[in-house]
Amino acid sequence: TSYYASQHSTTSSSAQDTGHTLVITPTSNDNKIIIMNQTSGGNSGSGRSWKLRLRKTIGGTETEIAYMQLGDSSQNSSFAFSHVLYWVHTSPGTAEITYKTQHSTDGDGTAYYSYGDSVMVAWELAQ
Repeated sequence: TSYYASQHSTTSSSAQDTGHTLVITPTSNDNKIIIMNQTSGGNSGSGRSWKLRLRKTIGGTETEIAYMQLGDSSQNSSFAFSHVLYWVHTSPGTAEITYKTQHSTDGDGTAYYSYGDSVMVAWELAQ
């Protein structure tokens, strides 16, 4: 479990690291890892959207594993909402894995990750 009590903001439309990471070393390649990221975030710009990414790094190779884009309404629908992102990692190997979050705008406004406490949890399920 990884708790993140800070807030990260960006005006970039390119993915930016939030600073929220979680590290796990699986015990078997036959197991599965379930990752959950819960945060509140969004884009402060009216009618703009917020992009949230989950990435993994194994042995120096980083890969995007989950992505969501929220918003695009005149009601700031992506601002200050709670979001939960899940991903299942099958055949994870037994090397250390670092999971991290990134976020960005859709080209305008300010994107925010975590209005309070965010959490990332990894569960290893034995097969």
